[in-house]
Amino acid sequence: MAEQQNMTIYTGSCDETLSEPYQPFAELLSRLEGEEALGARQTALLNRLLRVSLPVHPVPALDEAIYDHSECHMAVSDALIRLAEGQPCLVMVDNLHAADQPSLELFTYLALTLAAQRTTSILLVASYRPVAPDSAVGQLLNRLQQDEDIVHRFELSGLDESETRELLQHLGVTRPTQQLIQEIHEATHGIPLFIQEAVHHAQRTGALYTRGGYLAVRPHAVATLELPPDIFDAIATRIAALPVDCQAVLTLASLLGDVISTERRAVLEKDNQLTMEAAFEAAIEQNVLRREADQYHFAHSLIRQAFAARLNVEQRQDLHLHLAQGLQQLDPDNVIEIAHHLIQAGPLADARTLARVAEQAGHQAFSRFAWDEAARYYEAALSVMDPGPNRATLHYQAGLSHYRHQDAGPALEHFEQARRAYQALGDHQGLAQSLMWLVRLHLMQAAVPIGVLAPYVDELEAILEMTETGLRGYMLTVLAQAYRHARQPEQGAALAQMALTTGRQLQDDRLCALAGESLGLAQLSSLQVESAIASWQESLGFAQSANDVMFQSLALANLPLALNLQGALQEGEAVALESSELTKTLQDWSLHSKALSHLASIALAKGDFAVAEQYARDTVEMVDRSHYPWGGFRSLGAFACASAARGLWDQANQALDTIMQPGRVFETPGHVVQVFVRVFRQLILGYQERRFTERFASLHDDLMEVVTQDTYSLAPLCAMIELGALCFTPSLTERPAEMLSVALERGVRFSSGWTFLIPRSLGVAAMMQKDWHRAEAHFQHAIAVASDVQALPELARTYLDYANWAYLNPLSRGDAALARELLQQAVLRLYERHMVPHARQASKYLEIRFPPSNGKTPPHVS
Repeated sequence: MAEQQNMTIYTGSCDETLSEPYQPFAELLSRLEGEEALGARQTALLNRLLRVSLPVHPVPALDEAIYDHSECHMAVSDALIRLAEGQPCLVMVDNLHAADQPSLELFTYLALTLAAQRTTSILLVASYRPVAPDSAVGQLLNRLQQDEDIVHRFELSGLDESETRELLQHLGVTRPTQQLIQEIHEATHGIPLFIQEAVHHAQRTGALYTRGGYLAVRPHAVATLELPPDIFDAIATRIAALPVDCQAVLTLASLLGDVISTERRAVLEKDNQLTMEAAFEAAIEQNVLRREADQYHFAHSLIRQAFAARLNVEQRQDLHLHLAQGLQQLDPDNVIEIAHHLIQAGPLADARTLARVAEQAGHQAFSRFAWDEAARYYEAALSVMDPGPNRATLHYQAGLSHYRHQDAGPALEHFEQARRAYQALGDHQGLAQSLMWLVRLHLMQAAVPIGVLAPYVDELEAILEMTETGLRGYMLTVLAQAYRHARQPEQGAALAQMALTTGRQLQDDRLCALAGESLGLAQLSSLQVESAIASWQESLGFAQSANDVMFQSLALANLPLALNLQGALQEGEAVALESSELTKTLQDWSLHSKALSHLASIALAKGDFAVAEQYARDTVEMVDRSHYPWGGFRSLGAFACASAARGLWDQANQALDTIMQPGRVFETPGHVVQVFVRVFRQLILGYQERRFTERFASLHDDLMEVVTQDTYSLAPLCAMIELGALCFTPSLTERPAEMLSVALERGVRFSSGWTFLIPRSLGVAAMMQKDWHRAEAHFQHAIAVASDVQALPELARTYLDYANWAYLNPLSRGDAALARELLQQAVLRLYERHMVPHARQASKYLEIRFPPSNGKTPPHVS
């Protein structure tokens, strides 16, 4: 069908036995590499994905491979899109469930890019067996299903009768009668492998005969066929029918993969070419193998698996050693495949050979972004390597590999081993690099509670002056983030400024970009919003000068938070959407979760509750994948707020439960997070008009012990003011109001996550403290801000609070007309946003304070 549509067709198949990255895309990548429209840089990147014989050396210490990885993916998609401009393309990947990590990442990138592109004439098709929803393939399929209009999913059942006819003809039954087709279809239920078995059974038993020029089956012949209950039993029957020598050759071949290429055939020929050729011919006759051009393919991957399953552990190890030795003689540069077989050979492999080859394979796999394979080879080399300086480097490389594969536990373990080894060697450069990663990982994985200085910071500071200037600049950026996390933003800002100065002196745009990002984070941690925005914009400029998309994504992922706090909701949403697209393109799920959490918070501020909830769900999915917690914390706060505002109490509490569940968002929720969640739970009870479960004086004191002038503290401080108003306790509002006043002076108008409008909260606090003039000024400011940026939920709530001020204010002796007008506005706007608890409260006040003269219930009151 694709050929009839004049499409260019590229096919490939995933093979769980192959260690070669990107094998399913080998045909496509080879074609793209020769595309004349590509630039030299893109051609070099494609060559990097394809070639086995790459330079073998450790990767850059500061993990510059991150950007190269993304750029390679972009080069492939750009080249494919250019090809499709001239002729539509079909790219088909079989057995996606068996994909290696780099191949699946490339497929994911292509799928997401094409789903976003929509107008490109490319059809991307993949077949797969059922997979667990939480597997890598399952997660990809779930995300793709969100684009229902462009992504289609089909479940393939057994073949129908017409398809059975086609398969029979392919199997050599060129002119089957309809009776033969029906008999076999009914007996096999259309399962292709069983159809093949039925044909073989009929051929072996002489049940087929010619009838009027067509092949028919003797009565009851197929009915007497006892089909095995398991597919492997069917295959085992087929294998048993082969000559013994043929079985031996194919068993050895099964350890090489689904495809037996010319190079691999040479390994099999090494012992006895005649036996191999005879075995292949017999296998083709029995439809165990098929030949395509100069390659042999197992007829089905399950057939290959059945051959391999016949081996016990000792036999399997012996054959893997045989293959490794053959490949070393015939193709010594193919270190990845040689290392794979040496590892599978277990104790039979020579330790020195394994250490040397596995180290080379690790470097090659890492340079081709096959992170999990690189870690496997590095660890294999370490398992047999003698003590020496090279062990430190391999532990460091293994740590990087696990980190890029988003496996924090093994990464931390290897970086710690590298730290010890470098320290024993007196290698300050290597020690600094290891310590930097140890600090980074502890911060990224929230292994350190807020307000606590990360482990290894003291050690990193102690060797600052022992390292070269460039590396020292990067060390300063890591230290800056550690002090910011420890709630020492002034020290963090000072360190980041030192790093920025160093970067400028060295004219290192990448260092300047990273330093600017760290500086902005430190500044925002003390609510210096304008300064943070300026730092991130400068960081973005440096990243663009360096042509580093990864560092651009850092600035873009942070900017929406500052814009949200300022109340620049429209601009913040635009930047967050840009960040979301870029981080999805880069497949950086940590930063992607941050971008999505900002979108959830901004949607909540605008009153788009359903949109906020969907962004929150998407964020949590990314948290599950990346284990980066802070986007999840923010988005779940937004989810709980959106739910509570509409009276969805169980849903609101479930969101808070998710935050508190160990291992779900945080490995262990720290004391600060626990206190914040306690405050929000009481606020939900207040909205429900239910009995509170905590003593507010104690809760207030606990909160004031953990809050500071940072972004996370804003929402709990606003919540405490509301709790003080709900229980008519002005003292609960005093200290929170003092801190929020400082935030407002620094340009903060909104909290992030659980959203409050700061001027409204300050108005409530001033009203509780009977500072009527200040309360009115705050409410008028709140209405102006909310109206300007269309923050509809907080605008409606401000009308309600301002109405209470107008009714209760003794200085104006209660402005009844203003109070009534504001209450009517509040009722209307709250019901429009489906904010039922607040709407009912406003309706109740309206009905009690201003009963209708005709006795009828006012509109919207229920």
